[in-house]
Amino acid sequence: MKKAILTLIVLAISLTAMAQATQPCIVKQYNQKQQKTPLSGVQVEVRDAGSTTSANDGAVTLQFATLKPGDHVTVRRIMKAGFEIFNKAAVDQWNISRNQHRFEIVLVQSAYFAQLKSNLTQSSTDNYKKKYEQAKAELAQLQKAGKLKEEEFRQQLNDLEDQYDNALRNLDNYIDQFARIDLSEVSAEEQRILDMVQDGQIDEAVKAYEELDISGKLRQAWENKKALSEAKARIEDEEAAQDQIIEDLTEKQKREIATLKLAGGKENYDKIAMMLKDNALHDTTNVKFLDEYAKFAYDQNDFKEAERFWLMCLNGCGDDPGKLSAFQNNLGNIYSKSNDFAKAEEYYLKALENRTLLFNQDPDANRAEIAMIYNDLGNMYFVLRDYAQAESVYLKALENRTLLFEQAPEKYRVDLSATQRNIGNLYNRMGNYSKAEDFYLKALENNMVLFSQDPDKYRNVLAMSQNNLGSLYYTMHEDEKAENYFLLALENKTQLFNKNPDAYRATLASTQNNLGNLYCRQKDFKKAEEIFLKVVENRGIMFAQNPDAHRLELVLAYINFGRMYSIAQDFNKAEACYLKALENEEALLKQNPKFGSYVASVYSNLAYTCLNNQDCSKAIGFIEKAIAYVSNNPDFYEIKGEILLGQGDEQGALEMWKKIKEIAPNYLSKHNGETELHRQLKEKGMIDD
Repeated sequence: MKKAILTLIVLAISLTAMAQATQPCIVKQYNQKQQKTPLSGVQVEVRDAGSTTSANDGAVTLQFATLKPGDHVTVRRIMKAGFEIFNKAAVDQWNISRNQHRFEIVLVQSAYFAQLKSNLTQSSTDNYKKKYEQAKAELAQLQKAGKLKEEEFRQQLNDLEDQYDNALRNLDNYIDQFARIDLSEVSAEEQRILDMVQDGQIDEAVKAYEELDISGKLRQAWENKKALSEAKARIEDEEAAQDQIIEDLTEKQKREIATLKLAGGKENYDKIAMMLKDNALHDTTNVKFLDEYAKFAYDQNDFKEAERFWLMCLNGCGDDPGKLSAFQNNLGNIYSKSNDFAKAEEYYLKALENRTLLFNQDPDANRAEIAMIYNDLGNMYFVLRDYAQAESVYLKALENRTLLFEQAPEKYRVDLSATQRNIGNLYNRMGNYSKAEDFYLKALENNMVLFSQDPDKYRNVLAMSQNNLGSLYYTMHEDEKAENYFLLALENKTQLFNKNPDAYRATLASTQNNLGNLYCRQKDFKKAEEIFLKVVENRGIMFAQNPDAHRLELVLAYINFGRMYSIAQDFNKAEACYLKALENEEALLKQNPKFGSYVASVYSNLAYTCLNNQDCSKAIGFIEKAIAYVSNNPDFYEIKGEILLGQGDEQGALEMWKKIKEIAPNYLSKHNGETELHRQLKEKGMIDD
């Protein structure tokens, strides 16, 4: 594989101000040989300093009217056609320097950066898949050797699947982080290792990093610092040297962690966790290290560890309302995902209180954070079905994110789109379809802009918006619009699936199922059958990989397929689909007794199918099993009454109608004033109008 050479555009900016703060400024570009040349034509817009463009000699002068040394610098826009910001994290942390320290912005050619990430994605995805398959094979071997019981094997296989799915969900972020490593700053020793990564030799790179023993050296540096601090007065210079060593090793460790993330596999994530936790515990007063490990644990769904270390952050950040608010909101997210909603609300409201104090003092500097809290709080209320509260806080999130978007569209478009989609979901759930449509369309508009800028990164969110609109129009019986959006979503999800089948199989099957239901309702059974075959295929593959996680989805796929055949009056095929669903009856109930309602649905559909196929002897047995699972469903008694009439048991059918009236007095009104059982009994003079 040809070695990739990273081309960086380095834009170093110092800020010159007339009134409060000035700093030197120069703009440079790194070419492929890392030679520095002036870079012109870069537009830089900074809050409180206006907008300017780098000159031919790379000079940029920004003049601040009110800021002074130590104040945070907010960059609104850095733009040059064909380039994008490379060191965004560093730019976001700018404070005006007291010692005329020069700022640096790094730009990278957009086309090259996209290709670099594409190459890394392919290599890393292949590595993740290989490690996943190895781990599955090891579990299977242990089971075959009798070292794992069936229950233990399935639990460990389920855990492995969850780890693999979670890793794939986070992979895009890891790819982006690794791709942003500035190779001009690394040593020749590390350059060799990072070249391995770019050549697809990720496991070899991991091994090479391990041979360097960066974590061991960093650990030793921490120990050296601790020893030196006891005699600080005598060896201040040496302590400063160790600080520099720690800083250098920490940066190396970051690059090692980035490589481990690309490599994937549980063993590599365990290594990352150990490194970050080790850093945090070596200096528990360093909130940055505590927060870094907590965030990693949260991303791995290790909520107990994330909670523990964010609580340590909370206790160690003093009375700073900004830090308090950030950690309180993080804890709110943990408790919300853990379904501890009382605690979640408590911490969200504390976070909101602290952030409101800062917002009242400086709205612009705190608007993004307060909008995030409102959005997260709205998500919790939505899950709790407290729609009034959810609407109230969602609208506040929308108000603030709209203002942010108006100031910096490219920076805040993603956040605005997310809140618009959330509000659309809320109104859809509330049955306010016109408002839901309005917000779904706004989210779609923003996602289309994002997609046009970076198709690979935003294809999935665009497909989500298209699927949301398709589902809404399906509910509204606007079938033409529903089909259009389902097909658009299907096209995008298919492209995602083709690049990474395991990561996108579930979402592809979901849209396929939606489209199949639509064609079934339109009685286009040929199209419906074609699409449902794909749903069953994809659900079957997912089930084979992780039975417990996807058993119910497979059962529902066969139920939908069977209903389609029933509507098409192909009752033999319908019965075959329902019997396939019943193959999972015992395992489904063992997994969760509440799934009995789904099993009952299968039996009732079988009974109805046999009734239509004029096989009442089979039908009565199936409906009795459905009633045994769910005894208060009036539809089941309706079917049983029709079956009994087919067997000539008119008195038994009448008893079923009485049972229906007992458990559902308004049953007729929900069926437009008539059902088949009611009609036949009325014709026989057994009931009055």
